[in-house]
Amino acid sequence: MNKYDKKQKILPILLSFSLSFLSTGCSDIQSPAAESIRIQENAENISIQENTVAMTENHISEVITDQLVVDAEIIIPENLEYVQYELTKKAVPKEDIGVFLKTEPIITDNPNYPGAYTAEAPDGSEFSTNEGYFRYARDLKKDDELVAMIESAYSAKSYKKEETRDLDFESADEAVQSGKDKIKELTGWDSEAIAVFSLEYQDLAALQNDVMQRDGYQKEVEMGITHEISVSETDNLYYIAYALTKDGLPIYNGLDEPGISMAVDLFWDSATNVTMLIDKDGIRYLYCRNGLFDVKPDTQTQALISAETALEKVKDIYSNTIISSKATISKVWLEYIPVPYTENPDLFRLSPYWCVQTDWLEEDGHVSSSAERINAVTGGNLSYGQ
Repeated sequence: MNKYDKKQKILPILLSFSLSFLSTGCSDIQSPAAESIRIQENAENISIQENTVAMTENHISEVITDQLVVDAEIIIPENLEYVQYELTKKAVPKEDIGVFLKTEPIITDNPNYPGAYTAEAPDGSEFSTNEGYFRYARDLKKDDELVAMIESAYSAKSYKKEETRDLDFESADEAVQSGKDKIKELTGWDSEAIAVFSLEYQDLAALQNDVMQRDGYQKEVEMGITHEISVSETDNLYYIAYALTKDGLPIYNGLDEPGISMAVDLFWDSATNVTMLIDKDGIRYLYCRNGLFDVKPDTQTQALISAETALEKVKDIYSNTIISSKATISKVWLEYIPVPYTENPDLFRLSPYWCVQTDWLEEDGHVSSSAERINAVTGGNLSYGQ
């Protein structure tokens, strides 16, 4: 059980090989679709009748039923021809530990998972890896607790660039770029920041106080679930979440977008992302989730179906569904999603999907979001493993 109800605080080497694998725009801190054409959201308001469609270059509006409307931002990439890739998970080789640890570590292999190990250095830093994963922490107990506190209070879905402050030791843009450079060096992937939170000592102290006031906190400490840490005035840092990209398209990150839902007895967690803490001494914490692969092309370049075609497929799905809440199809974008091969679940195919997001207005006024993901090559629905 995760003490802050966050799924990401998991030691990579303790994971079974669960098949674990957009956002606001800004200058360097921007959507994963940085190299695509960002569609504007300010289409003119148009009065329309049920089952009539109003379209601009970047927006579709349509009243389908009393309960379902389309008021969708459409994000169109620069081209609609992409390659599918074959991905094979891998761990970080032991000979590369020196990239992370500066002193000679003690290495402990995990006998249950080939290639998985933990390396602990005398200075308190630690590195661990498993297939697809790795994690580095300068001070494991403290950094783990900091990440858990931050992720319990902040969400990539609620990130607003204008709320990001520059800290004294470097600007937010500089911190973001240093993280992107390190991701490229370690994994070979390009990336874009999808959330950047500036946290000074007083912010961390307030978060820590909230945690300590939580019911059951002392019991968690006694059981070793939570570790007491101290924050000081030197603890000023950036928490940055990155989405990986390929050929200018974002890869499904699971942080600032609706999760993948399955309608059949098939499930995998394919969210791919990197989170970091960066302070005046550089990267103090780095967790790469599903970002380590051998990559090779699986197909030749293929033409994709259009966003409008994908949207029609989703409308067909809803036409056979009883909708009890007010629903708005609000966004359509293209991204890569790693999907395991049916015949060999240890391998993944990185395929482009049109993601069609629907926002649901609940009775209490809360808005939740879901997404149908339509295979941009075949037109199949990911919910059915297609």
